[in-house]
Amino acid sequence: MPLKIAKVQAVSALAQHLYEYLPGKPHPMADPRISFEGIAKSCGVTPYWSGGSKLPAITQLLSQTLEHQPKKFCGLILEVVRRAIVYRARKNPIVATDLATLHQLVYAAGFRLKDLEDTESFGELAVAFKPPSARPHLQLSATDRTRLRERLDDLAQMTPTMRGLAFETFLNELFALSGLTPRAPFQIIGEQIDGSFEAESQTYLLEAKWEGKKTGQAELLVFSGKISGKAQWTRGLFVSFAGFTDVGLEAFARGKATNLVCMDRFDIFFVLAGTGSLPDVLARKLRRAAEDNTAFVSAKALYV
Repeated sequence: MPLKIAKVQAVSALAQHLYEYLPGKPHPMADPRISFEGIAKSCGVTPYWSGGSKLPAITQLLSQTLEHQPKKFCGLILEVVRRAIVYRARKNPIVATDLATLHQLVYAAGFRLKDLEDTESFGELAVAFKPPSARPHLQLSATDRTRLRERLDDLAQMTPTMRGLAFETFLNELFALSGLTPRAPFQIIGEQIDGSFEAESQTYLLEAKWEGKKTGQAELLVFSGKISGKAQWTRGLFVSFAGFTDVGLEAFARGKATNLVCMDRFDIFFVLAGTGSLPDVLARKLRRAAEDNTAFVSAKALYV
């Protein structure tokens, strides 16, 4: 049976978290076991390792193992951790916060890695486990959808300066009504972040723009850089009311794993029409990004 959306999202998040743990393929002169390819072989799940682009390959390895051989899933993850601790010992070592995040992501996929809590196995890296508090994903009521659509109509009549701030407030309310625990805009030295929110226990930074022109590669790269400067499990949502240029999206995806997904005005209208909830739209966008490194696919296309 295909994985449910919640587990697909959890596996996608897990793949992104594990991305820097090990190389995808072994170096010709190095131990072939120190790679995702080598671990797939040693754990008996080689058919699920596709090779090629690293992030989609890791995502497929995890999702196919979970779907077809779930009893091997935890062993696969633990083997990645053990080998990564050795591989990264001299440079960018694995720390306890890495494993704490990993613990939560594996739990979201339906498992608990009790070995990570064992001090005899992992020493000072061992982490106590705390199940995340459940936050319901809410479908907007008909009244809320009507009111928010009216708010968008009002925004279109504002001056650009007023509209930008009002758009952030609008999104903050949309996320709150959808159960995504938004945080208001905040300032970090040298940069402005339009806000943040949580979905499936994952933190997203928000960039919101309402401009006459479509967003291109430069703006995507700047926001991606802000995300990369935070904790490695942080993601981003770029909301551009005008949309994104095809050339910019193509260039942004070339040769680099995306750490953000995108929404345009049609995605917002899709949610306000009640066709799909905002959390579910985000989950589907995240899955597509994990599968083919595409930051933007319209909500409508994701429900075909």
